[in-house]
Amino acid sequence: MLKVTVLNDNRLYNSSLSCEHGLSLYIETEDQKILFDTGDSDLFLRNAEKIGIRPEEADCIVLSHGDYDHTGGLRYLPGGQKLMAHPMATAFRISRKRGTPAGMPMSEEDLKAKYRVCFSREPQKLGEHILFLGEIERVTDFEGKSFPMIDEQKRTYPCPDDSGLAIRTGEGLVVISGCAHSGICNTVEYAKKLTGQSHVRAVLGGFHLLKMDETAQKTIDYMKENTDTVCLAHCTEDEVCEAFAAQMPGRTRVLGAGIVCEWE
Repeated sequence: MLKVTVLNDNRLYNSSLSCEHGLSLYIETEDQKILFDTGDSDLFLRNAEKIGIRPEEADCIVLSHGDYDHTGGLRYLPGGQKLMAHPMATAFRISRKRGTPAGMPMSEEDLKAKYRVCFSREPQKLGEHILFLGEIERVTDFEGKSFPMIDEQKRTYPCPDDSGLAIRTGEGLVVISGCAHSGICNTVEYAKKLTGQSHVRAVLGGFHLLKMDETAQKTIDYMKENTDTVCLAHCTEDEVCEAFAAQMPGRTRVLGAGIVCEWE
């Protein structure tokens, strides 16, 4: 059994909740509970309380990467939990668009003081069925063309900390991404390589496709051939979601805060 509840997303599914730019997912299997990202504020906690979920009871917190809209909520949790992330997750970064700091609002020292931090570039097994991907291999020729962040020297920050999860189910993999700065197709290929499984039941999360361009079309083409279903969230813009739905009818789901996805 795999159950993924969207605690926060750019879009809203349950009108009794709220939403903001960012992502937070609560992942449950038979023996594991994982909080995947925390959005930008305590909104994910307020939403969780309304639907009867207690993120502070998660066995592990996983950060997809260190951007503020995926890590800001760490300030509002009580602490003490295991936290899994790439070692560059705390690296300083600046928004190319706004020119303001856009990384994690907690320092590495503060993070380690509050959580049981495990940094790893290598894949890490989080449970019998869940694998943290670590640093994702970038092999496609159409992804990773642009990045929204720069470093202190105003050089492109290529987000090496971008990671995700591969979760085994009874009938194949579910791959989960935060923003897919590594490329969502790269993410899926790496998950398949690490697990040895070729059947992907679903790819869920942010695809970082901001317009319907060549990269988006090649991504759709890839997903049509390599996964049963896409569940689109966060940094996947509306026109891209519409194109997925048109080209993968019955196999596309657009997510929002409050929606629940389940697989046996």
